[in-house]
Amino acid sequence: MYKITCDNDVIYDPRLDELSILSGKLSLELNKTGSLTFEVAPNHPTINKIHRLTSVIRVYDDNTLLFTGRALSNDMDFTGCQTIACEGDMAYLLDSIQRPKDYHNLTPRTYLEDKLAQHNNFSLAK
Repeated sequence: MYKITCDNDVIYDPRLDELSILSGKLSLELNKTGSLTFEVAPNHPTINKIHRLTSVIRVYDDNTLLFTGRALSNDMDFTGCQTIACEGDMAYLLDSIQRPKDYHNLTPRTYLEDKLAQHNNFSLAK
């Protein structure tokens, strides 16, 4: 049984009619960011809790986590239905700003740790 959550609030649970979605598509590939798109009715109770680029969206198959990501867009059609497009957590580093820096005699692990530290320090400074 699949379940979709947003920051610990359940968006989709097939056992509850009020937490249903109209459609959904999860795309997963090895070494790719992955994507999730789903559509909800205008009266969905948790739709206003999804915030672009900040809310963490998760998809579970029973207790197995399949996808973690963030909402990129929230488009509404003329009937009020909303389509939410999400990108996987591997895409978070695409937002990274790395200042020029010289590196000498580093292992690949040390280099990557430094890049991640710069990314995380910049993200916290916002």
